[in-house]
Amino acid sequence: MKKHDDFEKRNLLLYFFVAFVWSWMFWLSLVVFSKSPLEDPYALPLFVMGGFGPLAAVVSVTHFAEGKDGVKRLLKKGIDYRFRRIWFVPIFLFFPTAYGIIFLFGVLTGFTLELVWLSNPLILVPAFLLLFVVNGTAEEFGWRGYALEKLQNSYSAVVSSLILGFIWWLWHIPLFFVGYYGEIPVWLFLIQVVIYAMLFTWIYNNTDGSVFAAMIFHAMANLTVAYIFPVSQFGLWSLPFFFGLILMSLITLLIIAVWGPRRLAR
Repeated sequence: MKKHDDFEKRNLLLYFFVAFVWSWMFWLSLVVFSKSPLEDPYALPLFVMGGFGPLAAVVSVTHFAEGKDGVKRLLKKGIDYRFRRIWFVPIFLFFPTAYGIIFLFGVLTGFTLELVWLSNPLILVPAFLLLFVVNGTAEEFGWRGYALEKLQNSYSAVVSSLILGFIWWLWHIPLFFVGYYGEIPVWLFLIQVVIYAMLFTWIYNNTDGSVFAAMIFHAMANLTVAYIFPVSQFGLWSLPFFFGLILMSLITLLIIAVWGPRRLAR
């Protein structure tokens, strides 16, 4: 048993190593040449390729440890929709609902925000599909489908989420040096990523470990903050910002209390 546990820990560390090397190889090149994917279209391919680090890592490490059959089992989790259908409600609506409340609070307290998609809601469809690939597919096979699974073999869901949230945050660090996250401080981004990690674990565990569910949830998270309700435009230290931070923290604590810190699932 101890030999097996050591083998699993080694593979997990190898996964993190490969994921960071792959992603940072592309992203640090942006830092070295002072190229921002938000401003330079030639920097965009490097930015996108870097995002596939978790996928490249999990496929290579799984193939190394379990062979082709292991990779097939892993990839099948990306099309696994055999979980309770009720969970499609929070998967698709959690983030739009939460950020919709933040948006409403901002409007009621005198802030303005134009929702450009209201004139043509169909523009959200290609945006969702794009994010499903470059965020959901690129990351969730690795972060939730592999790393979270391994961590939860040794720790509770909450502790696993804290560990993975920190590593997930650290993985993003090079993007701060090319202005991708604007004025947000790195410590504040850490808080946000840890909250998200808790929420992703909640979805993943309650859908019987469906990477497909995590992929959709990831795409909906980014679609919401970037397009549906981009409440960051209210301002970093604005009243709606603090309200949103408190709201998301309270929702996360409520989920932990109701579903339990051991599994975040029933």
